[in-house]
Order: sequence, then C-alpha cells, then structure tokens
Amino acid sequence: MLRVLFLPKYSPLGSSSRYRIYQYLPYLRQQGFSCETHPLLSDNYVARIYEAQGLRGSSMRYLEYLTSFARRTRALVVARRYDLVFFEKELFPYFPYLLEPCLRSANAHLVVDYDDAIFVSYERSHSRLIRWALGNKIARVIASCKAAIVGNDYLRQYASRYSRNVHLIPTAIDLKRHEPTAQRVEPRDKIVIGWIGTPVTAEYLKVVQEALSVVARKYPVVLKVVGAPSFQMRSVPTEATPWSFDTEVGEILGFDIGIMPVPDDEWAKGKCGLKLLQYMAVSLPSVATPIGANTEIIEDGVNGFLANSTEDWIEKLSWLIEDGSLRHRLGSNGRRTVEERYSLEVNAPKLKRVLEQAAAC
Repeated sequence: MLRVLFLPKYSPLGSSSRYRIYQYLPYLRQQGFSCETHPLLSDNYVARIYEAQGLRGSSMRYLEYLTSFARRTRALVVARRYDLVFFEKELFPYFPYLLEPCLRSANAHLVVDYDDAIFVSYERSHSRLIRWALGNKIARVIASCKAAIVGNDYLRQYASRYSRNVHLIPTAIDLKRHEPTAQRVEPRDKIVIGWIGTPVTAEYLKVVQEALSVVARKYPVVLKVVGAPSFQMRSVPTEATPWSFDTEVGEILGFDIGIMPVPDDEWAKGKCGLKLLQYMAVSLPSVATPIGANTEIIEDGVNGFLANSTEDWIEKLSWLIEDGSLRHRLGSNGRRTVEERYSLEVNAPKLKRVLEQAAAC
C-alpha cells in the first residue's frame, strides 16, 4: 500500500485543487493507495473568492495567513510518515524558498503539480523585492522534486528546464458527472452564450466585449455568466449567477455555446482549459482564444472554434448562432475529444504511474 500525503492549495471548493487532486482520490484508493489531504486554504477563504468579497479587514487577512501557515507547518511534521508527498504549485505563496527544503528533509519523495504559470507572478512582478526574493523559487521547487506534473505544453517546456522527470497530464473531466443529456434545456427565443469561472477571471470577458456587443445587435442572445454573480456587460443582455458545485453542470447544460476568451500574455499561456473542457464534455460547441492549452484542445472547425481577433469572434459566434446542425456537430466532436484525451478514466492511470515511479526513486 502506497501512503501519499496530498497538500492541495484549496479545499475541494477550489477548482484547481478539485480537478488536479481531489477527483483522483477515489480511483487511487480503489487501487490500494492510502491518501490523506491537508489543504492550505479554508472553505471560508474559497467561498469568499466566489462571492468577490476577499478577506475584508486586516485582522481577517492576518488570521487566515497565520492559520494557513500553521496548517503547512503541521504537514511538514507528519510528512515523514508517508511514502510520497504530492503538493500543488508551492507550499506557501509569496513566501521564500524555505518550507520546501524542510519538506524535502522530512520526505525526499516529492511530486509537484502545476496548472498555472505562477512563476510569471514572481519572475515578472512589478516589485523589485518580489523578483529578488522569489524570482527563482518555482525553478528551485521543480528541481527539488522527484517528478513534476503539468497541465499543458507551455508549462511542460518551462518545467523541463529544471527537471528531467516532467509529465504532462491535462486537466481531466469526470464524464459520469458531465453527461450531455442530463436535464438539457433547449432555448426557445434566445441563444445562450455561456461562460463559467470566478469574479477574478470574469475580467477576461472584456477581451470579447466588442464582439459580443456586435453579436447582440444582430441576434437574440443572452450572455450567461456563472461564478461572477455581480457581472454585467454593457450593450449585451447578461444573466449572472453564483457558482456552486451542485449546480455547475446544470448551468452549463443551459448554454448553447461556451466561450473561453483569454488575454495574450504569459500568465494566460499557463491556463489549462478547464472551462473549455467542461463545455465540450456536455457536447457544447465552444469558441476560445488560441492561447495556452486551448490550441492543444481545439482543432479549429472540427471540435470547436479558435478566434484570435474581434472579427474572428463575431464571425464564428455568428456561424454557430445561425446553424444548429453546426452546433451539434462541433459539440459531438468535442465530447469525443474529451472521452479520448481528457477524461478522468484516461488520465487517472497516468497519475497512478507517476506516483508509483516517484515513490520508488
């Protein structure tokens, strides 16, 4: 029996931790693994992110900081009891490379996972102090681990500069949960263009504001935003709802077209296409910016559309709005893509092999 300590950044409410760690645990336990999780941040912290409240007040911020740090130091104490320690991104954000060497002293069998280009936040910070103190932190973290797991090729290229044992395991979707036919409601008088995320990432919708404004003047459409309940877009009919785990799939099933616009920057190149995969898993046609994992997931015109300019977005959204058979064809092909390359069933055995190999090194 392989005993693994998982150190996620978030509780299961946090999407990155839920998709990169928690959803694999039932499979790993079925395979004989003993799995224990010690998340860094609390449910309360994650809930406030989705409510767009943050941690209001200095006393609340300091309390969360101290309790989170205490959680991590407790994990360092128990790490030696396990055959392997798997952690997400880094042990503590915006903290020097000090905790990771302590963890390595307690347990040399470490695996780190990345689905974001967090090295960009340190290496390209506007703060000279952060660049000096943290600029090479992620490189050192990767070099100290037995293996690094990444979610897209951009991250693989970065991690491979510091480790010979890098594995690309894309973000995976549980197909049993994302079922295309479950409670799908067909629109009557309006086409629903949908997006799912958080109040922070809702800023990316500005990338397509001009295109959506043009489309909204041409067609009866509504922009449905899930996860940013206060979001509104000028000149575009908008419905915004809060996110919850229990309702997210049902909300996506209410879309007719899913979109994933992102800016053209280094941070966005590290994105691993979660929302895009969620759309495709329920057979929705999708349109996305050709940045990061989006170019790995979508074959333009086959299982979705890539749109680089405002004109591209207008054209491809218009095609999908006007042609129901096109929506069906791209949606069906998108589901097949997820089944073949991005499902939990396909990727869980890959993770199992990486963990077994790292524990044996």
